[in-house]
Amino acid sequence: MAMKMSEIKPGMRDLTIEAEVLSKQMVPTFMKPLAKALITDGSRKMFLNLWRNQIGQVKVGDRIKVKKCFARTSKGNVELNTWEDIEVVETKNPDAATSNKTDSEEQQVSPISPLGTF
Repeated sequence: MAMKMSEIKPGMRDLTIEAEVLSKQMVPTFMKPLAKALITDGSRKMFLNLWRNQIGQVKVGDRIKVKKCFARTSKGNVELNTWEDIEVVETKNPDAATSNKTDSEEQQVSPISPLGTF
């Protein structure tokens, strides 16, 4: 059963959440590729850190299910992380699955700017 995001506190582990992707932005890093997706389940907005192949698994507008995620604090905000693949439960753009465009052509992901707490 999915947990409400409003109930999530730093240090919680093995969480399952369902949420809508509001935005997705690349984060400048010298390490492996990283993007932050701003997600909401209606009770709260949070960032979900997307690493490597997870970046291409979600698009803005998708309704996603994230399993085995954990919560950490970064710059005063509680953020979610997972090592699992992200499951897309529903997409607002059904043509995206059959598009010939590459992921970078389909959705330009801009660098992230600092945001305050929600």
